[in-house]
Amino acid sequence: MSAERLEELAVLVNRRFFDVSARLPSGTEILHIRSSGNGPLFVVWRPQYGAYFQYGGPDQKYARLGATAEQTAEEIGRIVGVAAS
Repeated sequence: MSAERLEELAVLVNRRFFDVSARLPSGTEILHIRSSGNGPLFVVWRPQYGAYFQYGGPDQKYARLGATAEQTAEEIGRIVGVAAS
C-alpha cells in the first residue's frame, strides 16, 4: 500500500512541477525528490498516521507533509520553492 501511495504522489509531482523529479526506486518505500538548486527530499507514507512525511534519515525525526497526495504535492512545491506549471 505504501508504494502505491508514493507512486501516486510521484506522478502528481512530476506532472505539476517542471523542474522537479520524483521517483520511487525499485524495491524501496522512500520517494526521492530532486529539484534544481536543492538537495534531495525524501518522502515516506506512514499508514499508522494516514499521512506522508518527509524522511530525514534514521537519526532524524519525521516532518508531516500532508494526508493526501494533493496536499503533499503543494507542500513539496513550497519546500523546494517552485510554482505549479
